[in-house]
Order: sequence, then C-alpha cells, then structure tokens
Amino acid sequence: MNDMIDTILEPIDHRRVWWRKFEPLPQPQTEWRDWGGFKAMVEKAASKNSHFTFDVHWYKVDLPLTMSRKEAHFWLTLMLNTNLNLRDVSYDPMDYDDMTIADIKAKFAQSSQYSLPSKIVIPLHILFDVKDYIPLLLSLTYTHFAFTWAEIWLPYLKDYELEMVRQMVRPLLQPILHQYKLPAYNSTALPAPVVWAMHCGLGQDLYHVVSKCEDGYYADRFGRMKLLKGNNCADVILSLPSHSAVVEEMKRVKLALCEPYQVRWWLAHTGTSELEYVRDSITIEKGKIRAKRLIEILGEIKTVEVAGYIFELMSNNVSTAYAQSWLLDNPELTVQALIPFAQGLGKQADLARNHLRVMIRDGHEELVEKYAEPALIDKLIDRTVAVSAPLFDKNSTPDWLDDGLNALDKKTTSPRWVTPTTLPPLVADGHQLTEKQVKGVLRAFKASETQSHHVLADDLQKHGDRHLLDNFLWRLMEQWKLNGERKQEVWAFYAVIRFGTDKLLIRLTPILKEMTSRRRSKRNIRLIVLGALHEIANNASDTAYMQLESLRPTFHAKRRTEMLDKAIDKLARRRKVSLEELKDLAVPDCGLDENGTRLFDYGRRQFTVVIGTDLTPMIRDDNGKIRKNLPKPGKTDDHALAEPAYESWKFIKKQIRDTIKRQTPRLEQAMIFERRWSPESFDTLFLNHPTMRHIARDFVWGAYRDRQVVCTFRITPQGQFVDYMDKPVSIPKNVSMGIVHPVHVDPETAQHWQDLLLDFEIIPLFPQMNRPVYRVPEKFREASEINPQEFNNAQLHILAVRTSMFKAGYSEGYGYAFGRYFPRYNVTVLIRLDEVDHGVAHFETARYFSSLRFSDGMRPQSHNTKYNYMPLKDVPSLVMSEAIYDLSVTLA
Repeated sequence: MNDMIDTILEPIDHRRVWWRKFEPLPQPQTEWRDWGGFKAMVEKAASKNSHFTFDVHWYKVDLPLTMSRKEAHFWLTLMLNTNLNLRDVSYDPMDYDDMTIADIKAKFAQSSQYSLPSKIVIPLHILFDVKDYIPLLLSLTYTHFAFTWAEIWLPYLKDYELEMVRQMVRPLLQPILHQYKLPAYNSTALPAPVVWAMHCGLGQDLYHVVSKCEDGYYADRFGRMKLLKGNNCADVILSLPSHSAVVEEMKRVKLALCEPYQVRWWLAHTGTSELEYVRDSITIEKGKIRAKRLIEILGEIKTVEVAGYIFELMSNNVSTAYAQSWLLDNPELTVQALIPFAQGLGKQADLARNHLRVMIRDGHEELVEKYAEPALIDKLIDRTVAVSAPLFDKNSTPDWLDDGLNALDKKTTSPRWVTPTTLPPLVADGHQLTEKQVKGVLRAFKASETQSHHVLADDLQKHGDRHLLDNFLWRLMEQWKLNGERKQEVWAFYAVIRFGTDKLLIRLTPILKEMTSRRRSKRNIRLIVLGALHEIANNASDTAYMQLESLRPTFHAKRRTEMLDKAIDKLARRRKVSLEELKDLAVPDCGLDENGTRLFDYGRRQFTVVIGTDLTPMIRDDNGKIRKNLPKPGKTDDHALAEPAYESWKFIKKQIRDTIKRQTPRLEQAMIFERRWSPESFDTLFLNHPTMRHIARDFVWGAYRDRQVVCTFRITPQGQFVDYMDKPVSIPKNVSMGIVHPVHVDPETAQHWQDLLLDFEIIPLFPQMNRPVYRVPEKFREASEINPQEFNNAQLHILAVRTSMFKAGYSEGYGYAFGRYFPRYNVTVLIRLDEVDHGVAHFETARYFSSLRFSDGMRPQSHNTKYNYMPLKDVPSLVMSEAIYDLSVTLA
C-alpha cells in the first residue's frame, strides 16, 4: 500500500481487508462533559410534540465515542424507554447507575426493533463486553444495526473479540448458505446474518454465496456493467478473504462500485493496480452529485494513469467541472496523460488537443514541449490565435461595433464561466477585438434568440473573419460542455448554430447524437436537444436539412422521431416547399463550383478538387499530379490563405461523404417508388448540380412515357447521354426522367448494362441493374400469401429484424407485422412475424417471418384491424419483386 492510498483510506477500510494484518486502534478515552448540554441536544433532536410523546430524531444527535459509563447509561435509557415523557427525563448523573445485561435483555424484549435507533450500539459497547451485547443485536433482523456497529467499532476490536463475534454469527449463517443467492436487484435487502458475516470476517463462508452468481449476473442485456444504486451486494464481494477473489468475482459478475466507501474498500484491496474498474464504475454513474463523490476519491491519487481516467470521464460528460479543475491543477500529470489521446483520432483526440492548446496559452508551453513529439506540437500550434492583426483602439473602432456595444442591455451580463483569455481571438475589418469588446460579443450572443439576433452578433457575421469566428464559437461551446451543460447557459450551444458556418453544423451532429443516446438522458438534456433541432431548422440551409436527416436513426432508436419530423416540417415551411421538394432541393453543393470542382489557393501554390470514379474527392496540384489529400500549409505558404483553405478541404471531404451517405437511400427509394422528374428539373437537380452531377453518373437512367421506358441511358463525365453501346442518346419530347428499376427492362438489356458498368469500373451506390428480380411462382398465383420459410427458415434476433426492416422503409404497428405502402400502386406490403407471448418472452427471443401478404390501399397501423388481402396474381410485379427482395436481404 503506498502513501497516496493511505491518505485516502480510513481505519474502517483497512480493517475490512481481512487478508491483511491490522493493528486495532486504542479504545477511545473517557472525556468529561457538562450534563447541562445534554438537555439542549435532546430537545434539538426532538419532534415538536415530544413534550407529550417521546420522539427523538436520533440522526440529529451526535453521540461521542468518548462518553463515560454514566453518559452511556443515560443515552441507553432514553433509547430503550419509548414511553418516557420528555418532561420527565432527568439530566442528573446521579440518577443513572450501571445497568446489568439482564436489564438490557428485558428492555430489548419489550422494545420493537423498528423504534430502536442504530446508534444504540455506541452505549452498548461502552457498557458491556462484545460477548454480552452482540447476541442482542443478532436477534434483530434490521441490518442497519450491523452496518452502524461495523462502521463505528470495527477498527477498535481486537482479534479475540472478532473471533467471538464470528462464533456467534456462524450458527445463524450456516442454515441459509446453501439455499441463499445474492439478489439481482437492489430492492431486495440482504439477510442480517449475511451482513454480520461480511462485517466480522466470514468471507470464506460467503464465497459460497457469491459463487452461485452466474458470469455477468449484474450486467445489462448487452453485457455491460450495470449500476445498482445503494446496493450492498458489492459489500459481500468486497468482504471475500483474498485480493484475487475480490477482483476476480467483482469483474465476473460485473457489479459497479456505487458508494464512496465501496471505492475506498476496493482501493484497500487493490491499491493502484485496479483503478480502471473505479473509472468504469464512475462512468456509468450519471447522477452529478453521486458521480462527484466517487471521482473526488479517485482524484486524491495523483498519477498519470488517474489523469488519463479523469480526462476520459470529462470527455464522457461525467463531473466535467471537477474533472476540468483537477486537470488544470495538475498540469504535468495532465500533459503526460493527454499526449497519447491527442495523437489519436476522434472526439477524445480533438478534446485532448484543445485542452493542450489551452494549457499552452496558460503558460505551460515548455511542459508540453518536454513530453510531446515535434509532429504533435505542430498540430497543437494554434495559428488562429497568433494573428497579426492589430487591436482596435478608439480611432480604429468602426461605427457598427460601437453602435452594437452601446445597444447591449445592461441587464445582460457577461458570463462568469468563460473568459476572453480562454477563447480564440476575433478579427473584424482587419483588426483584433479587445477583451472588453469580446465580452460585449458574448453578451450579444447571450441576448440573441432564435429569430431575433442581437444587432452586434449579426454585424460580426458580416464584418468578421468567418474562419476565426467559427473557432471562437466552437471553443465557446466546448467550454459550455465542460461547465456541465447547464441549461441556463445553453445560448453558448445554440450560438454555434445561429452564427457559425455550415462546417460547424456537421461537427455538431455527433454531439447531438451523443446527447440523445445517453442511457439516462435527463429532462434538461432532452430540452436542449429539442431546442437545437429547431435552431437547425431555423437555419434552413441544405446542410441543415442533411444534418437533421442524419439524426434520424438515433432519434428512431430512442422513439423520438416525432421531434425530428417537427423540425424538418419547420425547415420546409421556412423554405416554402413541400417535403418531397425539400429532399430534392436540400442537397449541398459541398463548396464546389458550377463545374463540380474547387480551387484552393495557398498563395505560392494552387490545388483543384477532382471527384474520382468512386466518388472520392482528391486533389490535383499545379503539375497535374493527383493526391489523396490536400497538403498541410508549409513555411513558404501564405497562412492567411492556406489555413482557411486546409480547414475547408477537411470540411468538403466530410460533407461529400455525408451527402453520398444521405443521397444513397433517397435515390434507392426514388427508384423503388418510381419517382419521376421533368427534363427541366432533371437538368437543375442532377445534371447541373455541383454535387449530384457526380452521383448521377453511377446510375442507369430512363426516359418514361405512360409508365413505359422509352429509352435508357447513363451520364458521362462530360454530361452526355449514352446507351449501353456507349452511343449518344437523343431524349424524346414529352417524357419524364427516372432511375431505371430492372423490372422495367428485359433481362437482356439489364445484362448489357451490367457488363458496361463493369467495363467502366462503375460501382453503383446500391444494387440497380444487378438487383435480383423476383416473380410469383405459378403454383402460388391463386394464393393470398407467401410463406417466407420456404426461402429461408432461419431465426433472427428482433433487433436485426427491426434494423433491416426500418432501413428498407417499413414501419411497425400492424399487429406483429411490418408494413410498407407503395403509393403509385396503392398497395401495402405486410411482412408478418411469428407471435410471441410477451409475458414470458425476453428481448433476445429469436423471431422468424411467418407470412408475406399484400393489401389493397393504404392500411391504418393497428393491432386489431382486419385487412383484406390481394391474390398474388394481382400484385404489381415491382411491388412483388421488392417485397421478396427485402425478405431475402433480411434473411441473408
């Protein structure tokens, strides 16, 4: 045991580790006290009506361990005599002679354990030997007597006294060992003999109880550690007789440490060798107060390992205020711990690098350079901070800035949880804002509302450097998260949406997903997320719509899709279009020009974006060489141009990737539901769109008239229409355009297109001409349903079924069936699951498809509606093919 652990642990923690030698503490010595103060203590703890009925709140009475035998006699008399009138209580020490154990036994026989306070163990231990009073406590079934006795007296007991307690507890414990098993829930109290056994060192006997628990006994349905607040089951495992048994069994059953004394008990067993388990226990504790009590114990250990764990907890929004304070107070440990995180990728890496940048600005640059590699230090150099623009002075301050600062309401104060020194600088009109002006900007952000922005905030968007403003807003949002995500300061979160560019919206989406997906999302967090959705909808840009749609799987999993739908409806109303038109129009140009390219100027060098055949954005330099990525700005480049260009490149790459991800299912649904566009709309939405022109080249298109294909074609990189012979195609008049479904063409034509796409190494974003076409076998044409088990009788996990069905566009709520409506043919597909008795079924119960049916018309989602099913011969070929295709994909 090292010195750091010893300073954390209390004597009771050392004593509970039965396999380690412990020297009992000396018994408390008697101190003289003024008996006149006893009356004040009793009356302070007494209820208002205690003059007539004796009722004392004993938790308000602080009984000392150094009381004399007469004092112990006094308190014991009050505790046992519940019929005593408070006015008749004597405070004369001469009235209290020594009680005998026989007197106590008689009083215990007359008293109810429900009325006895647990603090009765204090006077009992002072007046009598362990062998005399322990049998009285063992006769009580309430376990809090055992907890209080152990917490107070265990460190003082000698080995022979503990052995006497064991001899008295063991006969009560043995009868229940064989049939007793630890409860799976914290609502079930432990039996009193088990509690006494774990407090007196009978861990070897309790090992039989623990071994009955299966692996992952306390894990959730996904096998993760689960929190049981206020549980005592962890105490039983912590009382086992060896270090290895405690660690092995606790990890095997996956039971978290949820109380401060349990964390100290664990540290007494393991020292600093198993701190990762403490971190995991704190991670699943989402209560702010409870988590802080646990992390404060971990924070007493000043090591690099603990610094890393505290950073991880902060990145998971657990006790962020304490974690941030701890990291700032221990700079050397923090730097060493954060460097491995900063060298990685993802959310934690970004947060680590930002925190190291803050430390550099706080004067710890030498410390960072001491431990970081040169490559990392280059990443940490915050060039956005080292601006060369001069500060505004009285003469150079523009009128719009002066007027905006003067228009601030005095009631809107500057936030105390963030200061201008912790934020990147702001530059407008070639000058840097002063600290006082930055405080005014923060007040303007705070005073802004969804549709009523403060004039200073709007003017800053017009005149300020947008790249630096984005950095400022993002750092402000990070400080808000580190400050505990307080709803009172949510304006800092919404400012990113209100005043940032589209590239911040893309970075904000993962944060919204994380907040929505929290296992125990509190009401304030839900309200913050709901407000963010409406802020994004009010933005009304193409990127805003894309980000709302990208949140759909997360909101669907949390049964909150209605919140998302309302935000998208609001966005459509602001743009004055229908939802279907919105899907067509809200495709971002991803920063590309009308030719689908983009020029990046580094001053001395220029680079052009090109889109490869696999829709991957690449870079062509001045010499015509193709690169996968834009090079980082060098020493000879103009950083004023190169830095924003490099940031824009990263934004474009991510936005193109997101656009493809969002457009793939939309275009697949357009093919399935036979969506058609006029030639004019086709030119606007696909042929001449900076982004969609690249995506449209991957598909085979058709010109339709009266639902019949007139001709098929693809789009070349030069924008020409050619057929599968690679010959130009002339589009007839009075036709509509659409993505061709293989049902619409003969098998020979479909094969020709497959061969051509293969020759040109074009891989469609989803199966199109190579999509299997299913038709009804002749023997089933007169039937009204298909048995899916004839294709595949495999059983599936319900989560796999739901995920696949939702991805294909089906909905729940048709009894035990999933439904999908085809509006063009006015047919509803119903794929039914086997019925399961939900009274006995578990979430993991295997399921299989029992029938595939088709109903004429749009059917209501109901568990009781009886549907009229169509004969299979009347089902349109496209509907039949897609329904069986969806089944085959799910069963694959």
